[in-house]
Amino acid sequence: MRILFLYEGYDEYTVQLWNNIRNKNPHARMSLLTTKGSEEKYKARIDLRDGEQIYTELDRWAWFPISSLFAIRSMPHFDIIHITYMELKWGILASTLKRKCDKLIISVGGGDLYESSVKLRKRIILSRLVRRANLISSENTQTRKKFSEIYKIQSRNTEHRIVRYGVNVIDAINCHNGDNIVSVKKKWGIPTDRIIVMLGHNGFRQHQHLKMIEAVGKMESDVLDRCFFVIPMTYGVSSGEYKNEVKDAISQLTDKYVILEKFLNVDQMAEITMMTDIMIHIQTSDQLSSTMMAHLYNGNVVLAGSWLPYDDIKKAGIRIFDIDSVYELTEKLKDAVKRLDEYKSLCTRNRDAVYCFSSWEACVDSWMDMYDTVINEK
Repeated sequence: MRILFLYEGYDEYTVQLWNNIRNKNPHARMSLLTTKGSEEKYKARIDLRDGEQIYTELDRWAWFPISSLFAIRSMPHFDIIHITYMELKWGILASTLKRKCDKLIISVGGGDLYESSVKLRKRIILSRLVRRANLISSENTQTRKKFSEIYKIQSRNTEHRIVRYGVNVIDAINCHNGDNIVSVKKKWGIPTDRIIVMLGHNGFRQHQHLKMIEAVGKMESDVLDRCFFVIPMTYGVSSGEYKNEVKDAISQLTDKYVILEKFLNVDQMAEITMMTDIMIHIQTSDQLSSTMMAHLYNGNVVLAGSWLPYDDIKKAGIRIFDIDSVYELTEKLKDAVKRLDEYKSLCTRNRDAVYCFSSWEACVDSWMDMYDTVINEK
């Protein structure tokens, strides 16, 4: 089985998918086409075997991707080309991609789908890609439904599966199970006598940090004083200006906070998750947050926007506490802080349910079955 992944820039999910497929099927041979500058990052995480290669091209923002076209034409033929994010240029080069493989798979994310739904030009171009796909995948049924509404004519005869990426932090949490949480908190300089509240999980503006901080600031001082806030901004920060805005806003409320700015490896992410009591996740759109799933696995209280497409999670018996609007956050957080033990007791069953839903051990089989299905279909 020869698979070519397409992704602009560096993507941790692609690395995890690659390594888990390899563990499941050592005979699979995988390659990747990505933008120049990301090659070394991938090679640091993946040991390439004979017949595997990281291809690079230059045209990340070009209107017509000449470099991408030449790179694809120079490649060998693949059993499968798997587009892991629907970039505009893959729609432009759809016919070229189709000629370079036996089967074409598209995985639909959150941002690529919702952006194309409001931009007619992008939707028209990506329709060329959708028409040529042999199989389409999403991480949840709500995204699949939205995709069908947008591309219903182009995709009506194409199978659309639910296939989820696994969460490697789950395995790391298991490896750290014997750690003393008090010692871990001291290592990170986090107080041991306060409730740890995480605001979002990266630096994208879509996480609405300023609105979260505004809601926090409306709590009574005695409730606020019981909390210590962790704000991860380790990636996705669009500008230093936005980061400074977040720092200024939280510092005006309390000095009990830390903003995480350095890259976190998987073990550090596990430690941060294990120290947290409450996670707030109210970004404007999402498909499925692996960070949130790790917090749910650890038994943390997760307050999440009800507008996010998490019906599948709830149907799996995983407990999330919905917030219908940002304006409800103050009261919901205040209640969770005051009755933390009661909230956490409602999350005790999450661990087993999340493992079955989001561990790589549980998820990798669905990826392998997807590849086997398209290769074997006539």
